[in-house]
Amino acid sequence: MSGGGRVSARVSVIIPARDRVGLTARCLEAVRETTARVDLEVIVVDDGSQSPLGDRLQGMYPELTIIRHETAKGFAAACNAGAEVARGYHLCFLNNDTVPSEGWLDALVVELESDPAVAVAGSRLLFPNGTVQHAGIVFGQDGFPHHLYAGFAGDHPAVARSRDLQAVTGACMLVRHGVFDEVAGFDTRYRNGFEDVDLCLRLARRGHRVRYCAQSVVTHLESVTRGRRSRDIRAGADRYRDQWRDEVRRDDLDVYAADGLLNLQYAESHPARLVVDPQLAVTAHQGDSQALLAQQARLMLDLTREVARLTAHLAELEGAERPGPATGVESTPASLRGALDHVLAELLELQQAIESKSTSFEASGLLAYRAEVSAVRRLIEDVVPRGEAVAVVSRGDDELTSVSERNVLHFPCDADGAYTGSYPADDFAAVRDLEHLISLGVSHLVLPRTAFWWLEHYPGLDSHLRETWELTCDTQSAMIFSSPQRDRLRTLAAPAGVGERW
Repeated sequence: MSGGGRVSARVSVIIPARDRVGLTARCLEAVRETTARVDLEVIVVDDGSQSPLGDRLQGMYPELTIIRHETAKGFAAACNAGAEVARGYHLCFLNNDTVPSEGWLDALVVELESDPAVAVAGSRLLFPNGTVQHAGIVFGQDGFPHHLYAGFAGDHPAVARSRDLQAVTGACMLVRHGVFDEVAGFDTRYRNGFEDVDLCLRLARRGHRVRYCAQSVVTHLESVTRGRRSRDIRAGADRYRDQWRDEVRRDDLDVYAADGLLNLQYAESHPARLVVDPQLAVTAHQGDSQALLAQQARLMLDLTREVARLTAHLAELEGAERPGPATGVESTPASLRGALDHVLAELLELQQAIESKSTSFEASGLLAYRAEVSAVRRLIEDVVPRGEAVAVVSRGDDELTSVSERNVLHFPCDADGAYTGSYPADDFAAVRDLEHLISLGVSHLVLPRTAFWWLEHYPGLDSHLRETWELTCDTQSAMIFSSPQRDRLRTLAAPAGVGERW
């Protein structure tokens, strides 16, 4: 720090943007209002907007540097283009769907200036309703990155603690310019997903540290502006799996334990007593109220994201910011039900308001997916007899397995019927996992519409199903196959402890 409390480092704020000029303008205004103590330049990279942003933004902010891509090249390429012309000692990558709070950039700069080993610092990102979207990134026991404490209250003690982590999000991160150049910036083979994680891991491999900075607070209307197509995300996930999954330190449990949310209490003999904060997790074999709580909490987070997206869209149309849904919901099934009703009502109101003002509104797949989940559950109730065991290709979504009077398991699953957390490695593994279902007493396999790609990706599984199982039902919502041993399996009781959804 220099005299008078002014941050000495020069910072280049790089904002990739595509369309949504109103959002970008609001982000720029927030940057201007909150960085009076920081010597900085601001660069906007227009990544293929239908109408160039330069003419409209340059008039409002004449000090801007604007780079124009005629066609969209993705987050990594846009950020790299901004970094190429940046003059700052540090590079701040900032999504245009963010609203920084006072002191956000000062706090990030202090993290880098206080220790030369720190190469990256990331912010605490909150949804508009004050709940957490990102408090750093941890790597789960599945080997994949996860936003830490997503859905927690924004002022939870665990969220307010700065710490070293393996990665932070690129939605708001500060990186030393020289270090960024050392690794040639973001890897453009990732497109709108996993670029930030990859950058942090490559820097860590060179001995640099990554910090989550709790004092830097930014509101994030998560991913409302950039096109995150499913094939881009899937390709990024595949590249990450091949490059990093087996190398990262699976640190989520260490962080939860350090924050006092996970504790193992030892007795003189086993079993030990595992104590888990109910805000963090619920047990796999849980009663109806616990299962409902877990499902509704996940749905609440999804709907909060959708409220943020629609709020941002309507704010741009109306030229004013609308508040998000209420916060402070208790973690009980009854209170969550009420909160969900409130959020769903607000979603309907927002969507109707947007549709009355805009003909170019693009609805997200979230509500459509919720409708598909309901359709799949109804189809299972219509096709699968009561009391039978059925497996669903679910990606771990417990809502798909919540069907009354049927024992519904995830696929692929372990010996207890719990989701394994990953797809089969190849055809052989897929068929092996299918045969495992029969050993668990499963008489039906359900492929929701979102899982139809399995039959193309695993041609051996497709052939095995069509040759040895019976296609009982084929609709736009799902395909249901019946086991060749269905009649024998009907006479078997469900394995003890599996599913527990009779």
